[in-house]
Amino acid sequence: MNKNKPANEPAKKSKNPAYYLTPLLPGNSNIGPLKDMAQEIIAASAGLEGKVARETAIVLGDQLRLINSYYSNLIEGHKTTIPDISMALQKKFSKDPEKNMRRNCVPPM
Repeated sequence: MNKNKPANEPAKKSKNPAYYLTPLLPGNSNIGPLKDMAQEIIAASAGLEGKVARETAIVLGDQLRLINSYYSNLIEGHKTTIPDISMALQKKFSKDPEKNMRRNCVPPM
């Protein structure tokens, strides 16, 4: 019996919050192709590393850290703005107690 649902069928609803935290794991028949794709991504990533200038990689890393913080906070229900996160990453914290409390949501550099 196939437990996989078609993509156009909505997920079942549950009142148990743990249901929504359960990881989605691929079936055994999908492991091989997924490992192959993961290896291709790793090889492609290694190839890109030497093609990007160090300064560019640093700037991109900083921007990705900012975007990641924004969306992580959004997922957790925090209404932090990108300028607030940018300032917090520079260790320039707000005098506003409400905004200052959110700094714990910013990952360390």
